[in-house]
This record gives sequence, C-alpha cells and structure tokens, in this order.
Amino acid sequence: MTTNFRLYESAWVLVEGLEAPVQVHKDPGKPGAFRVGEHLYDIDARAMTAGSPKLLSILSLQAMSGAGLLGRSNTMAAKEPPHSSGKLRWSFLPSR
Repeated sequence: MTTNFRLYESAWVLVEGLEAPVQVHKDPGKPGAFRVGEHLYDIDARAMTAGSPKLLSILSLQAMSGAGLLGRSNTMAAKEPPHSSGKLRWSFLPSR
C-alpha cells in the first residue's frame, strides 16, 4: 500500500495504534531508510521491517505548531520493549 506522503528528517507522523505523533529520523546506516521509533520505513512510508505499524499521515507545519512540536529539544518516540507482546511504550530520546 502506498501513502500519499513522503517521509523526511524530523517530520512528525501519526502511527496506527498510537495516540501521540512520532518524529521521523533518517537511519544513518541505511541510505533511503527512515526510523520511526524502532521501525524502518522507506521514503514513501512503506514498512521495511516485519510487524511495523502503518503510518497514517504526516503532520503539517500548522498541526506541528498547534501541538507544540516545533523546536522541541527532546523527541518522543515509540519503542517496543525487548521480548514484548508487540505493544509500544513511549520514551524520550535526545534530538539528533
């Protein structure tokens, strides 16, 4: 399934099953790959790792500003605990 948006560094996306948006980061070890939490996606928001949640939409600048996400010094990211049942939890990670 193809989305109607493209990923870019520091974008904020809505992820299926999560209430809060998650920030996107380029994966330094994989050209053309973007990390959303612990999962990898290509530029067209297609999952590159098995079991990755669907990316629903990318937030506009207006939506990011209204949610107070612009200029944040920390990134809220979904992380899947090791040996988990696949449920995601939130943790704060330093901005890159």
